[in-house]
Amino acid sequence: MATETIMRKSRLNTVVIVDMFVILYVLGIVFSKFLISVATVGLLITAMYKLVKRQEEFGPDIKPFLALTIIFWITIWSGLFSDDITMWTAFVMKKLPFLILPFSFYVLRNEMSERIGHYLMLFVAITVISGLGVVVNYFLNYDAIQSAIGRGQAMPTPIDHTEYSLYLAYGLFICAFGDKLMKQAYPVVGNKAIGLMALFLFLVLHILAVRSGLAVFYITSLIIGSYALVRQRKWLLLVAFLSMIFLIPIVAVNTIPSINNKWHYTKYDYLQYKKGNGVNYSDSQRLYSIKVGLDIASENLFNGTGIGDLSAMCKIKYKEMLGEELDHYPHNQYLFILASMGLIGLMAYLIALFYPFYYYRHKLNYLLVSLYLLLLVSGLVENTIERTFSIAFYLFFVLLIFTRISQKNRSWI
Repeated sequence: MATETIMRKSRLNTVVIVDMFVILYVLGIVFSKFLISVATVGLLITAMYKLVKRQEEFGPDIKPFLALTIIFWITIWSGLFSDDITMWTAFVMKKLPFLILPFSFYVLRNEMSERIGHYLMLFVAITVISGLGVVVNYFLNYDAIQSAIGRGQAMPTPIDHTEYSLYLAYGLFICAFGDKLMKQAYPVVGNKAIGLMALFLFLVLHILAVRSGLAVFYITSLIIGSYALVRQRKWLLLVAFLSMIFLIPIVAVNTIPSINNKWHYTKYDYLQYKKGNGVNYSDSQRLYSIKVGLDIASENLFNGTGIGDLSAMCKIKYKEMLGEELDHYPHNQYLFILASMGLIGLMAYLIALFYPFYYYRHKLNYLLVSLYLLLLVSGLVENTIERTFSIAFYLFFVLLIFTRISQKNRSWI
């Protein structure tokens, strides 16, 4: 009896400690790399302490967690082909969470899975609060920000605007597919409150006018919504849903000033690109980066140029193509990996992503599916997994969901 009481107290203490570090981590995702680092180390130490105390053992269900560590190991492997060891080391450090967090979340999976509703609500609440700050700042500095958007610049956000737009999009999907978990964690929170938070995030996402974020949101919504309605054979609702998916962006372009401004800038930027004058324009630089990435990949198809040398190689290619030494990586995650790590690296990257999806194929839920779609679609226009905040965001939620479905015997879909 005394032993059971001690174990219960120990487990409670572990949950409290995990909660503390998760709060720091989620705050860090939105506001601070330093907090992300502190929380990551804290979760690692907590997991190691639990393991030393023999309160957790490894089992076959660790496989999906281990699969994600491949992304770290292929970065290590790419160092064999990199002359610039300093740049390679920087990438290794950036990918270190792919080694640390899968281990930590697996060992702490029981504590994490029990608290998932609290963590989802925490993220949505912080995103709503930060979004309120973004909107207030927008209206207080309306003319200046509108002018900046018209010149291809971004609205001020707590972190990089493209990464922040992914947060807003996933916050919407959490409200849609994680509402039951949030209401279980906080019974006082009803459908109206969650609906209002979702509506606010939807408005902020559109006011922010980040095209990649909007595209990822609508494509993900289109895929999931169409699948769900076809599966239920609700054909009239499917027609209505598809109409909304295509009409809302059109209405937004004509009614939301920031999106309208961004639309006009996009057309102007593309026109400059077609004229060969796009070197100083953001969208044109993205297109040039794709050309550069394809050129580098074609010359180093098997092993890539080495992730440490990719920056230097890009500068050389920009100089050859445009006569200027630009410092931009390919704005496509798959092309980034193909250019830096070759076909071997790209295959390993896809295995790391899709093996867990295959492993949990009978337990899939819309929270996981929407997260995967966000990552996969954003990777077409951004090098998402090469950014600290995006890595922290993706790993936190994908591993959190893994902890939940590894404890379940049924699908959430």
